[in-house]
Amino acid sequence: MIDWTDFAPGDYRTTCPQCGRSPRDKTVGVTIMSDDHGVAHCFRCGFVESRRNERELTPAERAAYARRMDALRKQHDAEQRKRHADAAAAAAVRRAAAKPAGDDHPYLTAKNVKPHGLRTEGAHSLLVPMRDTEGHLHNLQTIAPDGTKRFMPGGRVSGLYFAIGTPSGKLVIAEGYATGATIHEQTGHAVAVTFNCGNLLPVAKALRAKFPCLTLIIAADDDWRTEGNPGLTAARAAAAAVGGLLYARFELFRRRGRSADLAESVADKLVLRDREGDDRGLCLECQHLNGRRCMAWQQAGIGDPAVGDLRTKLQRCDAFEPAGARHET
Repeated sequence: MIDWTDFAPGDYRTTCPQCGRSPRDKTVGVTIMSDDHGVAHCFRCGFVESRRNERELTPAERAAYARRMDALRKQHDAEQRKRHADAAAAAAVRRAAAKPAGDDHPYLTAKNVKPHGLRTEGAHSLLVPMRDTEGHLHNLQTIAPDGTKRFMPGGRVSGLYFAIGTPSGKLVIAEGYATGATIHEQTGHAVAVTFNCGNLLPVAKALRAKFPCLTLIIAADDDWRTEGNPGLTAARAAAAAVGGLLYARFELFRRRGRSADLAESVADKLVLRDREGDDRGLCLECQHLNGRRCMAWQQAGIGDPAVGDLRTKLQRCDAFEPAGARHET
């Protein structure tokens, strides 16, 4: 939280206690109007904290505060635009000086994928270009031989992606380079790599605006060992927002004997379910399904372990637990 004793009356910039990345990452505007009145607001995550006594601000003080916050916001936006522009210029120079990556790069061989136009810097780090939907280069992700990944300091990330292949009917949106390259090499589908789960939704929205008629497929990283499963949660939100299919579901349904067309049709139905806030589930997406039998049929109260047509029927079930990467039956 904000330590108000650090500030005398005036305007300041400081690090956000919620989303701050380093002491230099000063996204919070602090306005101290008097010893007992102050407001802090993060322009990135929306964090707000205030300090005041029992006295209400006068109309003049409120107007002064609004002017100060507006000025701080404009200053922050201008500084961010300059940081983004500087990073984009530096990214262009670094990429131009780099050499085409070979198939023998340690990271690529470890992941068993091809470079797909990546470059190497100093014969060590891979450079993954980060572009917007117009193709403009804004940033670079570096991948070290051991898999360590970094973005350029000050560079834009939101809404940027790396494209593999040319879209034709379907476009897959995936988090990491290795995942995206693997999907492209196995399916032939074009892929957009978003670099992290928090960028799935901004990229999905940008690509939906650019390709309104394409089928967008969101490839989820099933982070089932992490509380809240951020990868799958973000993928579901992105799929629901743009009317896309969830690749994790598609693959699960294919493993469970559905044809590609039927798997896509069922996954599409679940997009509508999620968008409408429907809490029903399918046997086909439950971890207790084994072939055509429910392994928790008594708890489910269905009277018979053979589920038959119930596999693709939306229903509420006391035994339902969604299947993930750890449940491959």
